[in-house]
Amino acid sequence: MSKMRVVQIGCGKMSVYTMRYVLEKGGELVGAYDINPKVIGKDISKIIKCKQPLGVVVEDVKTLEATLKKHKAHVAIIKTMSLMSDLYTLFEICAKC
Repeated sequence: MSKMRVVQIGCGKMSVYTMRYVLEKGGELVGAYDINPKVIGKDISKIIKCKQPLGVVVEDVKTLEATLKKHKAHVAIIKTMSLMSDLYTLFEICAKC
């Protein structure tokens, strides 16, 4: 069985725990997205404080629809806003891709 391929949407404080959990449980982080210019372009290892680079660079969420298919993810973890109505567009993009 192949590893579960996961993208993380939202790379703030709470996402540190979900990204670590994915890795600890044998999943593969294949993509990450955020709106914060301070994290866009960083390897996620810097965010989750992993000693070695993981080769996954945080992308601007504006590119989500255009780039999500390249990651061939099985799962998208969305850690952004709280209200379902605010997340509709992200859900729609994830469902399409």
